Amino acid sequence: MRAWLAPDADEIDLARELNDHRARLAAAAAQGFRFLTLNIESPLEAARWIVASFSSPLAVVPLAPMPALARAQTLAQLPPNSFIDVSDLPPPPPAFSAAPKPLSAIWAVIFSSGSTGTPKGIALTGESLRLSAEAHAEHSGAGDATWLLDLSLAHVGGFSVLSRAHFLGAGVAIGAPRFHAAATLAWIRSGKVQGLSVVPTTLSRLLNEPSHPQDFSRLQVVLLGGAPAEEGLVARALAQRIPVRRTYGMTENASQVATERGENTGLEPLPGVDIRIGAEDEIELRSRFLAEGYFRAGALEPLPLNEGFFATGDLGSVSGARLRVNGRRSEMIKSGALKIFPAEIENALEGMPGLGEAAAFGVPDAEWGEAVYLVVVGDGLDQAKVKAYLEPRLDRRKLPKQILLADALPRSAAGKILRAALRAQILNAP
Repeated sequence: MRAWLAPDADEIDLARELNDHRARLAAAAAQGFRFLTLNIESPLEAARWIVASFSSPLAVVPLAPMPALARAQTLAQLPPNSFIDVSDLPPPPPAFSAAPKPLSAIWAVIFSSGSTGTPKGIALTGESLRLSAEAHAEHSGAGDATWLLDLSLAHVGGFSVLSRAHFLGAGVAIGAPRFHAAATLAWIRSGKVQGLSVVPTTLSRLLNEPSHPQDFSRLQVVLLGGAPAEEGLVARALAQRIPVRRTYGMTENASQVATERGENTGLEPLPGVDIRIGAEDEIELRSRFLAEGYFRAGALEPLPLNEGFFATGDLGSVSGARLRVNGRRSEMIKSGALKIFPAEIENALEGMPGLGEAAAFGVPDAEWGEAVYLVVVGDGLDQAKVKAYLEPRLDRRKLPKQILLADALPRSAAGKILRAALRAQILNAP
């Protein structure tokens, strides 16, 4: 696998020196272990173990840093005594030869963020990962692109950078453990990367970085997902010829579900994906590369399907074969007779001077069922300024009941706003 470790570094073969890694994984498999647990700290070392696992009997379980109790609760979803941590692997045997790994086998277990409850271990087979990579290549036309890996390998957005490179014979640039706008822009200037995956916050930081380059011509595609993006942010990126393509995906589908083919063309399902709108406007999908199932309480449960369709928990609509995503069912605010999506409130703040970021969510209310709360981050803002900005831009019934100021918003390792954490802070406040 072609790889680069720095913008000014030479190409290396990431898989070439991994025979010792593969041998140790084979030794663990001989002892009866099925899963390799891997704490994601150094992206390079984590990438080495993940790539080695692609040709070993063990499935890899990449884990974000978390407290010991949370880690124990997460791993309790796997079969007992079936996993071994990379730090506990046995030494390699004296003689070893790698055998091809069946595509039908589970290659990875990626845990959901757990924002709505106990984390679920989503089991992805090699076939799911391969078909997803091929569908991405066909849909984007960028199958040979070198992608920058600066997303967490514990989540499907980062993991799929490596799996796509493996199956498509593409390259990967190993970035920093966490996103840094200046470092990402240095990679772009180097010309070594042609693909990026970003969330709205990181795209905004790229555009606001003083050192950002004016020439993005070597980029083939920039996938923008993880959260609803303001139209103004997308327009700014497109004006600078950044090939932004909004995307909608999930771990259960091994990454992408629907992605724009061009500028503002709307979300189109990837080849092999069918979408329909079910009860109460819930998005349902049928796909050739759906996950094998969930690991829960030590057992593998198949995905719950209805006529082959998986209910995503997201709400949306379809018009002219284009998908519109409105938000998570669990995040929808029901205030009186109104159904309000957080993105409606947040997008109404677009263009407000001094605004950094914002998050809307519902809080139980005796009169209305739920009331809209809004937390904003920015410079020189106060509740009165935010309210005055929103009043002419929102239905008065959707105006926040409370506007709170914060230094930062809590986010998952995948960059998603943790609205449940914000709600809990309000409910638990003295």
